[in-house]
Amino acid sequence: GKHDKAIELAKLSLEMYKHQDAPYDVITSQLDLGEIYLGQNKFKEAITLGEEALAGSIEYETPDLKKSALTLLTRAYFKTGKPEKAHEAAMQIIEINENLFGLENARQINEMNAVYETEKKEAENKLLNAKNQLQQKEITDHESKRKYLYLIVLLSAISVITVLIAFIRSKKTNRKLALYNNKISHQKEEI
Repeated sequence: GKHDKAIELAKLSLEMYKHQDAPYDVITSQLDLGEIYLGQNKFKEAITLGEEALAGSIEYETPDLKKSALTLLTRAYFKTGKPEKAHEAAMQIIEINENLFGLENARQINEMNAVYETEKKEAENKLLNAKNQLQQKEITDHESKRKYLYLIVLLSAISVITVLIAFIRSKKTNRKLALYNNKISHQKEEI
């Protein structure tokens, strides 16, 4: 009935994928057909397909399909009274899980490291920007102070020159007044 039709369709899809050279789909079809055989207690066929799927998953390095093939084999070996082989397949599943867990942990660690490095670079950039801004401010302040100093020196020079000019003028004026005073004094004496 239903199982025979399922087997017929699974075999048909398996052959189709073999002709299309689609290894992932071939392995998936082998696993599907193996599960159907396992459900019908056709353990020899289930084990044969499980072993073929396992070989393909190893060749094409597909850990998810390898795990599925080993799960099928573990159940088939257990049901056929081969606990040692079932145990061996189960241990391989545990090893795959540990490897995948280790890979996931390594991926997470790498992601966290990348985030850390990015944040570290951003912090370094912010610090450099802050230092640059501080240096720019110091340069601007230094230039402003130098301009003010030049202005003070210039104003002082102008003040000194103005005082000097006023002093020279007052000396001239004093000499002229002294001459006028002398003239007036002479004229007074003459009178």
